[in-house]
Amino acid sequence: MQNYIRQFLNNTDAAYDEFAAPCNLLADSFSNELCQISNMWKETRKIADTMELRNQLSQKSGVHIYTVNAAVVIAASKWLHDEYRQKGIADDIFWDTMSDLKCKLDECKQVKGVYGTFVEDWYDGIFDMSIFKLGRFEYQVNTFDEDTPCTIGSYTLNKGDRVYSIHIPSGSPMPLDVRLDSYKKAYEFFGRSPIVLMCKSWLIYSKNKEIFPPHLNLVSFGDDFHHLWDYTDENYSNCWRIFGVEYDGNPDNLPCDNTPRKAMVKWLKSGNNPGGGKGVFVFDGEKIIK
Repeated sequence: MQNYIRQFLNNTDAAYDEFAAPCNLLADSFSNELCQISNMWKETRKIADTMELRNQLSQKSGVHIYTVNAAVVIAASKWLHDEYRQKGIADDIFWDTMSDLKCKLDECKQVKGVYGTFVEDWYDGIFDMSIFKLGRFEYQVNTFDEDTPCTIGSYTLNKGDRVYSIHIPSGSPMPLDVRLDSYKKAYEFFGRSPIVLMCKSWLIYSKNKEIFPPHLNLVSFGDDFHHLWDYTDENYSNCWRIFGVEYDGNPDNLPCDNTPRKAMVKWLKSGNNPGGGKGVFVFDGEKIIK
């Protein structure tokens, strides 16, 4: 197990000493427990079903539960890799998809102070192979769930139609050329002509043009979409995605060390709520249709 953990960390650029050490401890001294949890997850396809075993392993080993969560993801990825191969999916797509863990490690370290993951339920989608990372973005096989049909160009979306939800891993820029490269990879991977891409995120909020400078990639990303609707995030649950901390209700306590953070703090201090939105667009292999 230690050799596989080393391979995983190296292939995903997540070989942090502070994380590798407890992972190796678990692999060396608690490999039976790791395998038991991994096998249960494989059987039920719900990581939540292993919560009691993960908590027991954390208490028994002295390793933080968030780190245990991430170690379980690595251990279980061995059987997931086999399933990728059985379906003929290329190794580079497997490792790109697994690189999601590095993003979760970095976020957990910043927000919680320890390497690991506090959003382990997210991995059910990756491990049932409905989520794949293709270029900059992750794509999840989904259906259009709006009651009202949506017409985009010559295409009409009806409730139940196949769409692919976009998820945006943290940690790297997303200028237009990078986004288009990812959309093309999704078009080729899913083999549909055309494909409908959908996103629900704080990045799709229609008021982002009022909050942030227009030159930011996060604003132009929102422009890729045909906007469907907005929602208000009154408790600012997405605060950690921009600031790396959870919101305590006081914008004066948020860091202001870059342009997006400064802009959001100004918005909050003006008495405004943050929010998010949902949007869709059609991609024909070359261009965005919205």
